[in-house]
Amino acid sequence: MKPSSSILLPAASVGPAVLVALVTPPAPIRTANFTSLVTFGDSFTDSGNVFRLTNGQYPPPAPLTDNGRHSNGLMWPEYLAKFLHADLPQGIPVHNFAYGGATSNDSLVQGYSPAGTTGRDRARYLATPGVDQQLTMFKLHLEASANASHFVRPLFVIWAGTWDLLWDSAAGNATPDRIVGNLMTAVGHLDMLAKQNAGVMRNGYDIVLMGLPPMDRLPLLKRMPSAARMFEELALRTNRIMYDRLAKSNVGREVARLPRIQFVDVHALLHWVVDSPDTYNFGTPKTPGLTVQDPCLMTDIRSQEVRMCAEPAAHVFWGDAWFSTRAHRILARAVAGVFGIYMEPLPKPGDDGKEKETESGSGGKRSEAVRPE
Repeated sequence: MKPSSSILLPAASVGPAVLVALVTPPAPIRTANFTSLVTFGDSFTDSGNVFRLTNGQYPPPAPLTDNGRHSNGLMWPEYLAKFLHADLPQGIPVHNFAYGGATSNDSLVQGYSPAGTTGRDRARYLATPGVDQQLTMFKLHLEASANASHFVRPLFVIWAGTWDLLWDSAAGNATPDRIVGNLMTAVGHLDMLAKQNAGVMRNGYDIVLMGLPPMDRLPLLKRMPSAARMFEELALRTNRIMYDRLAKSNVGREVARLPRIQFVDVHALLHWVVDSPDTYNFGTPKTPGLTVQDPCLMTDIRSQEVRMCAEPAAHVFWGDAWFSTRAHRILARAVAGVFGIYMEPLPKPGDDGKEKETESGSGGKRSEAVRPE
């Protein structure tokens, strides 16, 4: 059967009229039955690795973030793990290899993370492993892991490329073609690992690539309109190239009997979320001058004190380049929708402007399953 270049499915799990672009043939995707979720990427995905790398100095401690996460609560991998197996208290095991500030490949652009938020650490940065190094970490983890049952049927998700553009804004090495090339190389490495460990991954595997977000919506670039336009154009070009490469690759993958690579159009989704927040029951910021696009965490220019907004559930962004836990829930729903898993609309925030959790909870102790070994 010849695959189409794309299908647009109504994403009931993320709100009416939102479309999630999938690089997939016009046939139902088989039932998930995943035994684990394995993630690679940057601060959009990192739920504790940089926190451990900096000995708990970054991200900042509670209540500014939640237990080392780059957010104010659970992040999309943790929500997705629950959505993929609602019968388990914490869902399927998560093996998260993402690091804040990471790039698609260190040889193209080195990624970094702040070493801390106080004193000299505020001006110091630590190198973080790119997706290429994260894959090596996963390979070693897979070889040494006593939990082989976790990888009988894993779901791999890669979300990277944003920080390639941001860290390389002057040099111009991180072109959209090179970023996508790195991501496709990462997919090839996963295919190779699956082949080498076919006895472990005996029930197959799936791969999802997440597109780059709308850069002109990031609070980080809000006060730099010309830079925001430049990065937005680069993000759009990267996504177009990624989508085209995946569509062509999936034709060959069908012949080779490899799983098709699924694509989640994060750009379109987050555009809709920011522009139509009522669709997702976001609250209304009560602080004068703030909108749903403004970050909840704001730094006073004079004192450098970080302050938190009064209505966390009224913000798509938690920090200048971090999503709020409500936004992470929406992202997780989009990925779950790829596999035919849909949820009811998100509940409205409480009267205090705080998040109501009805699906998998928020905050609290981070699952040990998230820790790469």
